[in-house]
Amino acid sequence: RMVAWGLVALIATLAFVILPLRVGMDYPFVSRALWLASLVAFVVAHRMKLAPRWGSSIALVALAFVVLYWSVLGVLHGRALKQAQAIAATQARRRGETVLRVAAMPTLADPTNWRAIAETDRAAYRFDTSLLAKTEAEINAPSQLVRFEKPQGAAAEHAARAAKDERAKIFLDFARFPAVRVETQSCAEELLVQFADLRFTEPRAAPRGGNFSLEIPLRPAR
Repeated sequence: RMVAWGLVALIATLAFVILPLRVGMDYPFVSRALWLASLVAFVVAHRMKLAPRWGSSIALVALAFVVLYWSVLGVLHGRALKQAQAIAATQARRRGETVLRVAAMPTLADPTNWRAIAETDRAAYRFDTSLLAKTEAEINAPSQLVRFEKPQGAAAEHAARAAKDERAKIFLDFARFPAVRVETQSCAEELLVQFADLRFTEPRAAPRGGNFSLEIPLRPAR
């Protein structure tokens, strides 16, 4: 049984290190330290035979911790979302745009830092927001701000055609904040429409967006 649990810990650790992250993000040192500390704590608890000694109390404490964790995370999410909405409103107002929706997502092992995405009528914005930063300063100059303009004119028509592809339909059903990039190939007769989920990556020429993007070759309509 110990061998089985050891394999589970090894697989989880490899996944923690190898699995792809959202673009522009990395595992902070704190998350690695907490992960290793948790593994050591489990080993020590097993060596000290805490399970037979405390019995069901361990399960009750773990359940209480989960409830407390989600409650605190919910409160912090509300604050982060409110701050993200203020940042999005400021950015949209500067360009004469209208905010359609805003989302805030937690980052790795740091409940004070959040990744935010906002969609307006003409673009999508991705930026980071910190609950510890000065509100006014961050609203005017958010960290890691990137703007992705929506296709206009002929590019919008190409994107609409590509969206009818069955692969694109499946991808767009999954992607919560899709961004589109229309690119002319070396052969002028062919276009490449790239869809990307801004929660994890972004549309770009190279390197490509990985598992959370989709490319649809397209010939111009005649």
